[in-house]
Amino acid sequence: MGGSEEKSFRKNIAIVGSTVNEILSLVVDREVDAALVWTDMLTWEAAAGLVEITIPETVNKPKEIWIAELSDSSRPEEAKAFAKFVVSEQGQAIFKMYGFGI
Repeated sequence: MGGSEEKSFRKNIAIVGSTVNEILSLVVDREVDAALVWTDMLTWEAAAGLVEITIPETVNKPKEIWIAELSDSSRPEEAKAFAKFVVSEQGQAIFKMYGFGI
């Protein structure tokens, strides 16, 4: 988003929350009309009845989620197993089920 487009967008921001959880609560409690939150939050029970409005990728660039194993982990085998699970077909299906793009 560039120059005037960003300024136009920002002038419409009424509240900035400290967490997306707080922002979701503002929408649920009808203190605001709309909010920018993570898509996965729409799968939460608290978000029941809310409607997703998709923002074009030219404005909202998708982010990647990375996983890494700590080199000084006290449980390196479990860390490695968890990382393998996350990138497995089953792990990716769980991410997708909870609203994360794959």
